[in-house]
Amino acid sequence: IQLDLKNHQQQLFLHQHSIQIVMYNISGRDKIQDGIINILVDSEDRDDIGDPVELMKEARERVNFGVEELTNLLDGDEEKTRIRREAAEIIRKDSNIVIDPVEFFDQTRLESRERVIKTIIYLRKLLPNISDEDLRRQVYLQVGRYDRSLQMRQYVHDILFKETIWTQGTKEQFNNWKDRIETLQVIGCFAMTEMAHSSYLRGLETQAVYNKKTNTIIINSPTLTSTKIWIGMAGQTATHTVALAKLYVPDLNDKEFNKSKGLHWFIVPLRDPNTGKLLPGVNCGDVSSKVGRKGLDNGFIQFSNVTIPLENMLMKWGRIENGKYVASQTQSVPYETLIGERIVTLFGIKDVLSQAMSIVVRFATVRKQNGTTVISYQSYYTRVMDMISTIFACHFNGVNLYNIWQQTQLDFNNDQLSKEKFLAIASEMHCIGAGIKGWLGWESMNMLEISRRLLGGYSYSEYIGIGQLINDNAVITQGGGAGDLLIQQNARYLIKSYQSFVQSENKVVRSSELLTDIFSSNDEMLQEYTNHSDISVGNLIKLLKCLSKKTIEHSYQKIQDSIFKNQLSLKESWNKNMSYLFDSSKVFTYLFLILHFDSELSVVFNESSTDESLKSLLINFLYIFILRFIIFDCTDLLLLFKCCSVDSIHQLKDFYLSICENEIPNLIGIIDAFDIPEFILKSPFASKDGNYLSHFLSMLKKTKFNHPSLSTKDKTANIFPLSSNL
Repeated sequence: IQLDLKNHQQQLFLHQHSIQIVMYNISGRDKIQDGIINILVDSEDRDDIGDPVELMKEARERVNFGVEELTNLLDGDEEKTRIRREAAEIIRKDSNIVIDPVEFFDQTRLESRERVIKTIIYLRKLLPNISDEDLRRQVYLQVGRYDRSLQMRQYVHDILFKETIWTQGTKEQFNNWKDRIETLQVIGCFAMTEMAHSSYLRGLETQAVYNKKTNTIIINSPTLTSTKIWIGMAGQTATHTVALAKLYVPDLNDKEFNKSKGLHWFIVPLRDPNTGKLLPGVNCGDVSSKVGRKGLDNGFIQFSNVTIPLENMLMKWGRIENGKYVASQTQSVPYETLIGERIVTLFGIKDVLSQAMSIVVRFATVRKQNGTTVISYQSYYTRVMDMISTIFACHFNGVNLYNIWQQTQLDFNNDQLSKEKFLAIASEMHCIGAGIKGWLGWESMNMLEISRRLLGGYSYSEYIGIGQLINDNAVITQGGGAGDLLIQQNARYLIKSYQSFVQSENKVVRSSELLTDIFSSNDEMLQEYTNHSDISVGNLIKLLKCLSKKTIEHSYQKIQDSIFKNQLSLKESWNKNMSYLFDSSKVFTYLFLILHFDSELSVVFNESSTDESLKSLLINFLYIFILRFIIFDCTDLLLLFKCCSVDSIHQLKDFYLSICENEIPNLIGIIDAFDIPEFILKSPFASKDGNYLSHFLSMLKKTKFNHPSLSTKDKTANIFPLSSNL
């Protein structure tokens, strides 16, 4: 520590670390030269903060499982890991895609949009030149991880727009549009949400009226509240949209000619593909500043009697023939596209939490306070364990559900699955998807905010990276369905299923083996947990099945009592008992996640020669996921419904804490196994070498306010001289 005594001034030059000096005495060992006193501080007067690079190396030496084996497992296999890394390296080296992190964070909304559009155009030229299909797909996916505005643009066009035509249109209609979509001859968006109605599809007001004379459809927004809003890429970019609207087919011979034929999807042109100008009758605008994803042009759409050809009505579930509406033999599924969207949410949550944990864990592994690494504090590592267990739950559930839904759609489109069976599966998947997105969407936002706070004072810097993760992920709680409404959709399916079970002679739920199993489960109090050896995954699942049955049963009975005893309407009864319905939904949804987490681990362990240390790690995080939910979300319900005792809850919490403590040495290994490239993370705190402070300061020096090319006048925004400005 140097104290400058020149001109009677004293100034502390803090070398590398911040040290508080209470008092000092100049002694013989201290050197005085040219007015500078170099004081040698005794070791007991310094907080031992250690060398971060050495601390990181030491932490990696304590990992007791195969890091590369976990990476391969998460990717699918060793070859898939190799391909993903090759794709990431292609992107990292390409200056047309990757820019300096400081520039990335500092870009304005307009600059970000311009960069994203240029990158998309560049990618459409780059990708066809990659001959390996798997490598090409990985380049596409990894670019999306790098920039979530770009990712959402790709998702809206390639998934929401394209797959709506696939799931709602005929094979001929899809084939007619497929090449134009994939070659960007058209740019599509997805127009569902309206100003007054988002998740409540039955309330949508946009109209599609059949004109028999011209054999066309007229799309119209009859009210202000029917304006389509928050539509990704509608603001400046999209040339076409798939729009959800109520269909009317006037027929004087039909007594109900003015009654809607229900919701249907229509392909509506918005802009001229050559000039970008809006087409007659279309009014689109940009919603401008948003919380996150500043490179994406969300917008609004108003239709004023826009005429489209009849062939632009997607006709898998209903059609117009000879001027008359012909309904499908089974009900339509206008939400079919959203089932896949909600399942894919699991991968999105997994990715943002993995990035957040990569930043937090690497920071906490080398950050020392009071001589102890931050990651060693129980209040810290238990939160980290909870989030990592959620990452694993999202991964294994996502893989399983995605494969089930993809196979279901393929079988149905290839006529290998009846419409009745498809609709039964779709109804249950819609329930599950709504619960997953409703609960995990909210939970992921809570976890991201916890991650930010775990970084202490540095959490306020945008350059750390978590702030943008929070802002970009915020849409998950509203986009494609607000969380509260999705939870109600999930609860409605559960209540209807329980009613079906009660009224069924065979005591089965026709569309769900899981619910039949839950409703048939034992109501009696389960075995008490007197010590840790009593606790097993199987027993905990039985406990949650019992609780799930009781919460659904209780909600159903409360609604029945409100209707028949208190003379309330169904709508009034539903609202009066919504708290109980939310309990039912949450317990069922997490039970589903736990069951599939457990079953997927069994599949993995049976199909591969997984190392015992990795098996132990994954099973422990399954325990953490289950116990964390039971202890922090279900204790009151378990005691209320007498599913277990207070002493058992204490045993479960002690077991949870002991598992968390045992896995501390493996945290840095798990983060390394996530294997997220530093150019994607864009955070100095996520550097693999652990030298976070040096990287952070280097990043700050590159900002425009600290850049050497700026004069003092530029940096101080003309504040000085104070004498003339104040």
